[in-house]
Amino acid sequence: MQDGKNFMGADIGENELDKVAEACKAIKSIKEKMHRELKELNDSDTTMQKLEKAGEDMIRAVEQQGLDFETYNEAMEAVKTDDELRQSLNRRLQSLD
Repeated sequence: MQDGKNFMGADIGENELDKVAEACKAIKSIKEKMHRELKELNDSDTTMQKLEKAGEDMIRAVEQQGLDFETYNEAMEAVKTDDELRQSLNRRLQSLD
């Protein structure tokens, strides 16, 4: 992928894609933890609290990478339709493991 790859009307460079990959990894971890915790709950109030906290944690994970959530979502949408971008993101995610 070349630096400055266009997605959803915005340019994304290699550095930004690195940030998206870091945020994606953090969000995956948050989701996995949330699913494990929700399996053990039978209380709808507690479930809602867990879901709200997970959502806040996901937003914070994106922002910690210097991205806003809208940019992250646009990048993830672009990954769905752009094979080159998806492959580049997957390579980054694999290197983070």
